Amino acid sequence: MKSKMVLFALMCVVGMFFADATAATIHFPGGRIAYSADGNQHDHDDIGATAASVAMVSSAGLGHKLVHYDFSNHLGNNNQEMENHMIESALGGAKRFGLDTSKFFNDQTQLKEAIANFKKEGNKSSEDDPLWYICAGPMEVAWRCVNAVDPEKRKHIHVISHSGWNDRHGDTPEMTHRWEDIGKLGATLHKIKDQNSSNGDDDLNGPLSKWQWLKNSDNENWQWLYSRNQFNNKFDISDSGMMYWLITGGGNGGNQKGGPNELKDLLSNPVKVPEFAQNEPAKLIYSGRLAVSHDGNIHDTDDWGALAFVWGIVASFGMQDQLVHVDHSCHLVDNTARGEKQMILSAEGWKYFPGFDSSIVFNDWRDLEGAIANFKKQAEAGSETDILSYMCAGPMDVPWQCINAVTPSKRKFIRVISHSGWNNNHTWKNPDGSKSHTWNDMVSSFSSDGVKFVKIAGQNTHLGPNDSDWSFLNDMPDDTCIPASAWEWMFSREQKHSDVSDCGMTWYCLTGDESGTARKFETRFKNPIAPATDVK
Repeated sequence: MKSKMVLFALMCVVGMFFADATAATIHFPGGRIAYSADGNQHDHDDIGATAASVAMVSSAGLGHKLVHYDFSNHLGNNNQEMENHMIESALGGAKRFGLDTSKFFNDQTQLKEAIANFKKEGNKSSEDDPLWYICAGPMEVAWRCVNAVDPEKRKHIHVISHSGWNDRHGDTPEMTHRWEDIGKLGATLHKIKDQNSSNGDDDLNGPLSKWQWLKNSDNENWQWLYSRNQFNNKFDISDSGMMYWLITGGGNGGNQKGGPNELKDLLSNPVKVPEFAQNEPAKLIYSGRLAVSHDGNIHDTDDWGALAFVWGIVASFGMQDQLVHVDHSCHLVDNTARGEKQMILSAEGWKYFPGFDSSIVFNDWRDLEGAIANFKKQAEAGSETDILSYMCAGPMDVPWQCINAVTPSKRKFIRVISHSGWNNNHTWKNPDGSKSHTWNDMVSSFSSDGVKFVKIAGQNTHLGPNDSDWSFLNDMPDDTCIPASAWEWMFSREQKHSDVSDCGMTWYCLTGDESGTARKFETRFKNPIAPATDVK
């Protein structure tokens, strides 16, 4: 049928932003990425590792998340030849792999600028948008950077090391701070395995014979990566193992044993990130099905507007047939009648936006069994070309129960998306004394079955109360496939506090854009795509 053919063709043309080739590998925990390397004295391995780390973050589709990269951070006793090599690996790599060179700083000549940039990024940090700082050299520059950040923000800076040598090194008067000193500033520390000795010959420090695929490749960038190795008797890019650990999950099960096979798989299957324009309607890149879970019956009144906006977002892309599950009021204790009533009203978007199926809506407080049964049915209809993305806009207990009901062999066709640390970690005590489930419970329970977990940036920054003006919804054209009255209803559900942040996950799922704004929504809403119709 035509609609199925159109959707399948779109998926093939775009290559799907979430292609399975890398979706099984990339589980970035969310937030932003910073990196600090030496390589200008002692550590020749940083020259190759810097190039590899840049290639990794780009191939993972996370180049836009790399907001800080300082290098040549060995202060005092600089080796000029090694510094020149680091310049080529860092800036040359950034150019080759399409990264923003303005985020790169040579600590030998731009130390003040590096600290100022890190301070700016560090002060943006929050529970929902942490800053991950990979430390691949001595800790002095890292200490100075973290020390510059507002003390209240430091707990949201996650500092990573894998080397006792780096943690303790300081052989010049300029370097007086160590790993534990960074912890004393209030940063969150992560000490992982040393990739020099984590997986035998399949380490990121191993025999040259394991890396000939880079040298013999037809890809000039791969050949360049091989050339950055500074050793005649081995291939050592061990420090880049911290980047691999982070992009594959970090503290949520990141792979500490990356090696030649893992890097080859990542480079061979790069994630393609779409470009976004503010003044052009956002492009649809997704062809699977959609499910959402909201609370709003207690605590989160922003869900009252956010769920209403989900209907509008989905309709604006003509994806009404693809929204197959809506559960709401998912806070299973301490229900409030007012909150539940508001969520019931917001769940009635099918009355206003044409083309939706009303039977997909479930009130978890009243019909949890029905919600679980519907999710199970929809998930078990999935396939490699028809995944089910589940946007979790409330506590994780109901999503856990829904996924748990699915046949394990079918769970690999489910992708779970969250943007909120509060939702991920919020729990309650059930009447039987058990504790409700969290995001980490889902990851530990279902990752082995192939469920994919995606944590995106907190959407409050772009769609929260201080950054959104939705008044345009009361002045929408009435000559499109969506009546102006639907947008007016949606505006009325927004409850006048301008926070619809949870709907940002649906926008991200359809577009790949983590930075949806009112202006981007307006451009898409005023140019809606008509739903595809089946032609027999």
